[in-house]
Amino acid sequence: MDNPAIPYSWCADACLVLMVTCMVCAIVRWFHVCRPYRDNADFHFPARKQTTFFYAGILMYLPYYLSPADPGAWHYAGIFGIMFYPAIVSLLIMRYFSLQKLEERINQVLFIAPMAMLAAMFVAVLVDSQWFEQQLSWLWWVVGAFSLMLTARLVFVTKKLQNKIREFHTQNYATEDDFPYVFANRVVWMPLAYIALMWCIVIADSRLLKFALDLLASAWALMFLCMILNPQRISSNDKTTEASAATEPEAADAAAAEIAGGSSAETQQATPYSDDVKRAVIEVILAK
Repeated sequence: MDNPAIPYSWCADACLVLMVTCMVCAIVRWFHVCRPYRDNADFHFPARKQTTFFYAGILMYLPYYLSPADPGAWHYAGIFGIMFYPAIVSLLIMRYFSLQKLEERINQVLFIAPMAMLAAMFVAVLVDSQWFEQQLSWLWWVVGAFSLMLTARLVFVTKKLQNKIREFHTQNYATEDDFPYVFANRVVWMPLAYIALMWCIVIADSRLLKFALDLLASAWALMFLCMILNPQRISSNDKTTEASAATEPEAADAAAAEIAGGSSAETQQATPYSDDVKRAVIEVILAK
């Protein structure tokens, strides 16, 4: 049900903020790699390509931005929210935390199929939103079933990540070379919480809730970008470099102290007679 308390122009503005924010994040994520980590970028940023696609894919909200009052565009926005996020986030988690190889056929099918469906609906809404609206009687059943399957898969992937977090914690590993424990603990439940909110939009049919979540998602996108621009894992080579950099000032101080000590010793050797000895010699001479 449409909520008259929220103007359609506000809905479009919030959607535009989300799209522009995510587009900027996609550009930054793709082109920006910190200089010390460029040689081994795939290790430090294992899901960089998938993250870029995740940000750029938000541009598929375009039909809703262009016609927020159109029923077809509104239903398309709801379908996009419950299909796109579980499909791409599952890949992000599996790739970043090395839970499963993305090259497996099941992973390819569960990514290509929803993306192809969304691309077809994207074109249909832009070309003839009324025709798209007429197909919703059966389309919602297909989309709902497919979305529930993708969400169930995300629950399974999240459970695997949670088990890996628990295993890392109980075994008390000394380092996070192979698994970014702190980062995983922060983000493990975020995807499921966000997808639950997407379902709330569909069930409540509320543009007001969509407006609020678009603004919230824009802020979250920037926060998440700041988190992933710094590598959440450090290789042994990086630790060696950091250790060398940390020991350089200490080595310099030690060398300076050694030089100062050597100079003092040389000074003492150059002047073997102290003032007391000189004074005693002078007194002996005067006594004579």
